[in-house]
Amino acid sequence: MRIVNRKAFMGTADNTVFCYASKHCDLSDPCIKVSNCGDNDFFVSDLNEVTAQSSIDQYDKIKDMMINSLKSDPINFDVSGRDGMFNDDQMFAIYDTDDLLNMIDRLAKCLPKEVIEALACMEAE
Repeated sequence: MRIVNRKAFMGTADNTVFCYASKHCDLSDPCIKVSNCGDNDFFVSDLNEVTAQSSIDQYDKIKDMMINSLKSDPINFDVSGRDGMFNDDQMFAIYDTDDLLNMIDRLAKCLPKEVIEALACMEAE
């Protein structure tokens, strides 16, 4: 992982995985820089967004459904919005390839055993 300023971040490729970094190196939740939007703005997908609803009422309905039942509302990882902060002092912690591969490996270990076994069978074919 490396930390860069906004100017360097704006030069990174689309689909860069990053965290906003504070001056004390506190990191936000992971995000994806989807693409640039002009010279000093970009579209961002926050990986912890539960859902992208157009109104608070829709969000409240989904939240109630998720809290009061066993039903899960799938997270839509393709939702994005503009960063729109234009803060030239903002720092960004960028995940490198090894970081991403390690994250994928660690997340794969969180899958149910039967899914891991099915994936192993698919790889063996």
